[in-house]
Amino acid sequence: MLVDYKKYIFCKIFFKYNLLYGGYKVHTTGKFLIKYLDNSNRHSILNVETSYKCFKLSLQFLKKILTEKKKILFLGVPKGLQLFFKLLCKKYKHYMLDVKPEGFFANYKSYSKSSFYHFKEKPSLIVHLSLAKNYIYSQEILRLNIPLMAFVNGESFSSVLSFPLPANINSLTGGLFAYNFFVFMFELSQDNFKVFEKVIKIQNKKLIKKFSILKVKHKPIVL
Repeated sequence: MLVDYKKYIFCKIFFKYNLLYGGYKVHTTGKFLIKYLDNSNRHSILNVETSYKCFKLSLQFLKKILTEKKKILFLGVPKGLQLFFKLLCKKYKHYMLDVKPEGFFANYKSYSKSSFYHFKEKPSLIVHLSLAKNYIYSQEILRLNIPLMAFVNGESFSSVLSFPLPANINSLTGGLFAYNFFVFMFELSQDNFKVFEKVIKIQNKKLIKKFSILKVKHKPIVL
């Protein structure tokens, strides 16, 4: 029951922030035209079940990275929240690149990480917030052997990304979701995610009490 409850909450958040739909075009036959790897990458309708599974897996890895106090490099910023996200990364001492310097990822080792954008250590995770607009130089990142997490509007990215996050964040509400998502994770990491354990215990008690009336009164039939 707890798994279903989590999925229910996830779906409510997904629809509240309008993350399900990208833009879409229509064929003359009336069928949806799905595009995954074009320049805008805004032509897809996402599967909530797939998004839930991807977010669940990505959240577990992100929790591991933050628990171990490792660095994250963010590429791009949530739409409409450039300044706020920059301050967020500075507060929790993570890296952010709003604009890609030419050749940075192709020649990553040749740069002095202590002087260039204050990279004092190699990031353990790269989070891409604008993958669709920068797909070509994203191929450079894959050669760094660093896990890549990214928000995408299609499911075909799953083969090239370590952790795809299927969600439409091209809108202002989508940008707000991305910002709030990382604020939530960063805040929880300060307490080593102990609040998760407390919440799960409370939810278990409530669910047991709530669904106790659903207990089967008859004995199962044994064949």
